[in-house]
Amino acid sequence: MSGPDADGVPGPGGPERSVTVEIYGNARLLSGRSEVEVRLPARASAQDVAARLAREAPELVGEVLDPGGGLAPSYVLNLNGRCFLSESERSIGDRDRILLFSSQAGG
Repeated sequence: MSGPDADGVPGPGGPERSVTVEIYGNARLLSGRSEVEVRLPARASAQDVAARLAREAPELVGEVLDPGGGLAPSYVLNLNGRCFLSESERSIGDRDRILLFSSQAGG
């Protein structure tokens, strides 16, 4: 992760951005929240988002967030409804919205 170090100094990703993570489905039921604010570096991966989300919404660890880091296999993250986040880093803008939802749908 390229955020601030222990002294709060920004890492290689530059200053952090404030991002809203919108939570849907079972993740919303588990957390009791529809969204969570997190701080992310200018470039972030799905694992970076999951790590920050685990700190802000620890009730998601186990079912939605992998205890070892990252997302549980059946969950995905989407940036602004346009592209899915993966292990590759993407540019994150201040006030971006990241959607967390299950990749499995029934019907």
